[in-house]
Amino acid sequence: MNYQLITALGLRVYPNHLGQLRLPEGGYGRERNGKWLLRPPACDTVELAAERVLEHQDGTVSVHGRIDALDAVSTGWTLERGVWTSLDAQLALTQPQ
Repeated sequence: MNYQLITALGLRVYPNHLGQLRLPEGGYGRERNGKWLLRPPACDTVELAAERVLEHQDGTVSVHGRIDALDAVSTGWTLERGVWTSLDAQLALTQPQ
């Protein structure tokens, strides 16, 4: 099989005027209380401890370690400078050789 690495550009989201953080697929952001929420592609929202998240000057973030979402087809992701990468390449679309 020919495995393909899946990457997707994330979107930084900030709380709205009511303090709500509404994350689209691939979005990430910090609530006003300091809690980080991330929504990997094709997954539900995941809450992460602040010590796992590094915020860069350009507003992108990097997350230390694997991000697991139990409801997803592809359950392992990383987020590096706002770019999502799937760790489960075997679940990617494949083309037989």
